[in-house]
Amino acid sequence: MARLQRLLRAFQHKLREMFAPLSTNGLVMPLDFPVADYEAIHSIVEPRTRKAKETYEQFAGAWNAVAYRFLALTENMKPPLQHR
Repeated sequence: MARLQRLLRAFQHKLREMFAPLSTNGLVMPLDFPVADYEAIHSIVEPRTRKAKETYEQFAGAWNAVAYRFLALTENMKPPLQHR
């Protein structure tokens, strides 16, 4: 029983991780989006550009666009509803 509870907790943690919104813009991304890589790159660049406000604003806008465009692409790839 304890093993099952541990597995359930691990599964719940993984689900929360998979459906957690991006830290940059709050979007919940599809499962095939590389969330960990996206967040890792942001966490590396953000502190290095903190002193250069204009540079960070340009990066942040472009980086958010990556997520929005990926989401728009996946939503537009869904097949249209079939009317009967």
